[in-house]
Amino acid sequence: MINNEGKLKLSLFASPLHNGRGAEWFFEWSAVESALEETFLSGGTVSLRTNYEYFEPSYYFVQRDSISMMVLPGRFRLAIFPFECAGEKSKVRDWWQPDSVAYEGTVRFGEDECDNRLICEDLDVAKRLFKEFFTEKAITDVLINSTRSAWNPKPKS
Repeated sequence: MINNEGKLKLSLFASPLHNGRGAEWFFEWSAVESALEETFLSGGTVSLRTNYEYFEPSYYFVQRDSISMMVLPGRFRLAIFPFECAGEKSKVRDWWQPDSVAYEGTVRFGEDECDNRLICEDLDVAKRLFKEFFTEKAITDVLINSTRSAWNPKPKS
């Protein structure tokens, strides 16, 4: 339950694969950008989240909106997670290549087979969308319009 005791915080969870580091938490754009660059080169995940921080009746966080990038070296998938209510999973939205990119079948991405248009090799796309989320501290129309519901993929033709 969100009440007036809550304070909005922005947190970054970055887990590059090559260096064995654990999760790290950052609060400045330069650190987010560095995490995106490092993870793009090595593989791993980057998630930026808004959280409401509470101190009463005890200290805890409630995660709200988030954006995540799942990376294999040099390519990634990106998704946003607009929060509406606890446990809501149907709001996941995936980034897709622009309409000018043709469907060429499925490709292997880690353990998953997915539409080739879900994979991106341009880190600037991730930086632009993460920067939008970082600046606004919420899922915006820019982010919604850059993604599609996981339940409404692009047609194959």
